[in-house]
Amino acid sequence: MHQVRTILEYKLRGALKSTFRPRLKGISKDLASFLVLAGFSVLIFFFARFVTSYLIQEARIGLFLFHRFVSMILFVFFLTINLGNMIVAYATLYKSEEVNFLFSQPISFEKIFIVKFLDNFFRSSSTLFLIGTSVLLGYGSVFDMPVSFYLFVMLGMVIPFMLLAAALAIIFLFGLLKLATRLKMRRVIGGILLGYLASVYFYFRITNPMRLTEQVMKFYPNVNEYFGQFDPKVVTFLPSHWLADALYFLVRGEVVAALPYWALLFLTSIGSLVGCLLVAERLYYPTWLKSHEFKL
Repeated sequence: MHQVRTILEYKLRGALKSTFRPRLKGISKDLASFLVLAGFSVLIFFFARFVTSYLIQEARIGLFLFHRFVSMILFVFFLTINLGNMIVAYATLYKSEEVNFLFSQPISFEKIFIVKFLDNFFRSSSTLFLIGTSVLLGYGSVFDMPVSFYLFVMLGMVIPFMLLAAALAIIFLFGLLKLATRLKMRRVIGGILLGYLASVYFYFRITNPMRLTEQVMKFYPNVNEYFGQFDPKVVTFLPSHWLADALYFLVRGEVVAALPYWALLFLTSIGSLVGCLLVAERLYYPTWLKSHEFKL
């Protein structure tokens, strides 16, 4: 892993050098980007705080129903991360000049994959991580959560959640590139888009937010209880469901009840990363060779 660490340190130094290089044009560009991101983050924070406060304190939909809506948003968030990593990964893992250079060096392709996987993750997910942080801060501020809550959720759940989506994206990409050796790339891309749209459609068809609202509101005003019996069984296998349930119990102060969902999410994330590396050992180099022959 020494080579991986050396490459990552070199890339980090290069990024820092380009970021803090004292050029007027560069400084003004970086400042403008910072102000835009900061303003966007503040807007997201207040929007998340307003929505959370309204639904909990004004609409009084209850913690369970609110976190089921959170689960639905997290599902879309998961697919967004997954698709974003897949799109960026194709360029990062196969078409960049840096990959061609690294393959010409005495470095194993497994180590090249690790470097480019991390590069791809930070490139494609940094903005989404910023958005997630702003939403979490707005959400947590309504419940007056302590600093430890934000650190635990961001480091212990949100990052594993995003890494899980990224690892699955790379595994899917390997499979699709193997398939692309037999089919035209245009058809493969079309199949990907249809698959994601179908996933969103069937997810909301199964969860049925309107029916769930009617079922929970029958118990009003006792809407803060856990109504897990109304969840479709298939939904309980989704990472978005685990994260939403963990948040539900954390804001209720039931840390012990949240731990199984955290453990399930964390261990699944680790397993997906290991699985991604094992698949890469078999498919990365062959698909890299084949990628030069792909046609639309």
